[in-house]
Amino acid sequence: MNTLSYTDGDGVNPMYNTLALSPLVTPYNADGTVKIQPMGGGNPHQDVGVRLNPLTLRDENAIKDRRRRIRTYNTLYGELQILQSLKYRVNVELDFRDDNYGTYRGANTVLTSASSTPFQSNTASTQNGEAWTYAIDHQIIFDKLIADKHKINFIGLFGMQQDQNFVSTFNAVGIPADYIQNYNFNQATTVTQPSGSTNNGFVRSGLVSYMARLNYNFNDKYNLTATFRRDGSSRLAPGNKWFNYPALAAAWNMSEESFFQKAAFISNLKLRAGWGITSNQSVNPYATLGGLSSNNYNFGNTNVIGYFVGSLPNKNLKWESTTVSNLGLDFGFFKSRITGSIDLYQSRTKDLLVAKALPISNGASSVITNAAKTEGKGIEIALSTVNIDDLNGFRWTMDINWSVNREKITALEEPGKLRDVGNGWFVGQPLNVIYDFKKIGIWQTKDAALLATYGAPQAAGRIRVEDINNDNKITADDQTIIGSSQPKWVGGITNRISYKNFDLSVVTFARWGGTLIATYFQSNNGGTGGYGFLMQGRVNQLKVDYWTPTNPTNDFPHPEGFANNDNYASTLGYYDATFARIRSINIGYALPSGLLNKFHLNSARFYVSATNPFILYSPFVRDGYGIDPEGTGTGTTLGPTGGGNSTPTSGRAIIVSINTPPTREIIVGLNLKF
Repeated sequence: MNTLSYTDGDGVNPMYNTLALSPLVTPYNADGTVKIQPMGGGNPHQDVGVRLNPLTLRDENAIKDRRRRIRTYNTLYGELQILQSLKYRVNVELDFRDDNYGTYRGANTVLTSASSTPFQSNTASTQNGEAWTYAIDHQIIFDKLIADKHKINFIGLFGMQQDQNFVSTFNAVGIPADYIQNYNFNQATTVTQPSGSTNNGFVRSGLVSYMARLNYNFNDKYNLTATFRRDGSSRLAPGNKWFNYPALAAAWNMSEESFFQKAAFISNLKLRAGWGITSNQSVNPYATLGGLSSNNYNFGNTNVIGYFVGSLPNKNLKWESTTVSNLGLDFGFFKSRITGSIDLYQSRTKDLLVAKALPISNGASSVITNAAKTEGKGIEIALSTVNIDDLNGFRWTMDINWSVNREKITALEEPGKLRDVGNGWFVGQPLNVIYDFKKIGIWQTKDAALLATYGAPQAAGRIRVEDINNDNKITADDQTIIGSSQPKWVGGITNRISYKNFDLSVVTFARWGGTLIATYFQSNNGGTGGYGFLMQGRVNQLKVDYWTPTNPTNDFPHPEGFANNDNYASTLGYYDATFARIRSINIGYALPSGLLNKFHLNSARFYVSATNPFILYSPFVRDGYGIDPEGTGTGTTLGPTGGGNSTPTSGRAIIVSINTPPTREIIVGLNLKF
C-alpha cells in the first residue's frame, strides 16, 4: 500500500483570538480591508490590543502550514508445506514513512502579533523526517486432528523487528517577503536549530522475540491454550533487556454437553478463564543513557551554546509487566435472539515505566524509571438483541456495551513511601488524580472577622479554599485530591432499524463520572500569559456568575481579584465530566432490484450520515461552561500559583481547552457497485 498525502493547517488554530475578541468591534476598515487589530492598540499585559483579527487567515501568502507525507507499507508472505500436518510460514513487513512539514507566519496575522516592522517579525520553519520499521516472523505450525475429537495446534515463532527514525528542524526569523515563505532560508536574518528530541534527533531500536503456543481442543467442548514468550529489547538497561512471560487460557463449551441440550432456549453457553503476563518496553530508545539539553551562556564577550543534563540516566531500567486474570461467559438464548458476554478481570502492574519529574534542585528535570505498582479491576458487559426479526419487512436489532474499571497505585518506587506530591502519585488512588486546593466558595464581606485571621491574599470577592488542617492559614499542606479522569462507568448503545429498502442506525455513547479540566478558567500567574477569559473588561468573556458586593455569589471571584494574581485560580477549572451524546446517525435507501437491472447495477445505496449531531446530557455544557465535555486533548493542568506547588496530572487527564472542537459533519453520498 502506497500513499501520498498533503495536509494544510495542522498547526493553525485561530480559536483563541476568535473567542476573545469583543463582538462589539468591526472586523473591517472603512475601505473594506481587514482591520489588523479590531480593538485598537492597548497594553499587552491586559490581553487587549494584542488580539489580532482571525480574518487575516485569508492571506494565503502570509500563512503557511503544510505537511507532505509519503508512506509505503509492504508485506511479503510465504508458506512451505513440510509434512501433511507441519508447515513453515514467513511474514515480512516493511513500513517506510517520509515527512516534510513547513510553516510560515507573516507578521500582522492572527497566528503572530501586530508589528510595524513585519520584515523582522516574519518567521518560518522546515522539518524533515524519515522513519522505517521492518519485521520478520518465522513460524513453524503443527496442526492435527486425531480420532475426530482431538485437535492439536502448535506454533513456534522467532521474530525480529527494528525501528529507525530521524527528524531535523530549522527555524528562521526575518523573511524579507511573504512570497518567499519557507523556501529560501538564505534570505532570512537568523536561522536556528531548536532543541528537543521532537525537533531534532535520531533513534534506532530493536526487538527480538521467541514464542511457543500449544492449543488443545477436545470434541469442541474443552479448550486449553498454553503460551510462553521471551522478548529482548535494546531500549532497556544491560542485564534487564530480556523478559519471559507465560499465559494460560481454558474454555468449556457447556452448551455442547448433553445435560444442556435439553434446554432448548440456550443457543450458546461458554465459560472462559485466563491468566497471563504481558509486558511493555515503550520508552525512548536511549532512556537508560539520559539526555542532554542545550542553552546559551556568556563566555567573555561571546554568547555560546552549552549543554547540561536534561534527564538523568537510569542504568537499572527494566521491563514493565502486567499480570492479568480474567473470567468470562459467552451466552446466547432463544435461537440467538439474545447474545452477549460478561467479562471480569483483574490486572496487577509492577515496574511501571514513567517519566518521573525531579525537583529543580536536582539539576535534571526528569528521569525515566520503574516508578510504581498499580492494580486494576473491572467488568465488561456486551449484549446484542434482535428485538424484531421480520415484521412485514421491519427489523430492529440493538448492541449494548457497558464497562467499569477501577485503578489504583498499590506501591511506589521507594519502599514504604505513600505519596509523591511532585508527580501527583498517591498509594490507594488512581494514577491520574488532580491534586490541588479545594474551592469551597468565595470570601464574602460578612466573613471579615475570619478573613482577618488568614490575612492577605485572602479578601472579600476572592476564591476561598478549604483549610484542610485548620491552622488558620493556607499553605501547600492544604492541598488535597480533587478527583481524577477515571469515570464511574462508560457505555454505549447502537440501534439498527431496517424496513424494506430503508435502513437507520443510531450510535449513542455515555461517560458517567470523572473530572475534566477546563484550562481556560485557570489563569497563569494572574493571566499575564494565560488564557483570555480573565474578566478584564475589553476582551470577550464567557458568561459566568461572578462576585460583586451586590451579587455575593460563590461561583466566580470578583473580576478585579481574578485578574490580579489570585493564588487559587486553578480551582476554577474542575468540572463533572459526565456526558451522553449521539455519536452518529446514518440513514440509507437501497434501490430495488428492478431499478438496478434497468441501470445495469449490482447495488446502489443513497445515504445521509451525521457525526456528533448533538449532546443529550452534560452538566458542563448545560451550565454554560463549555461546548464539548469529551475533551480535546490530554496533558497537564495548571496547579496553584503563588503559595503552592504546581502539580501535574497524568497524560490521561481529560483536558478541555480553547481548541477546535469536534466537528459536526453531515455527509450525503451514493454507493454504486457495477
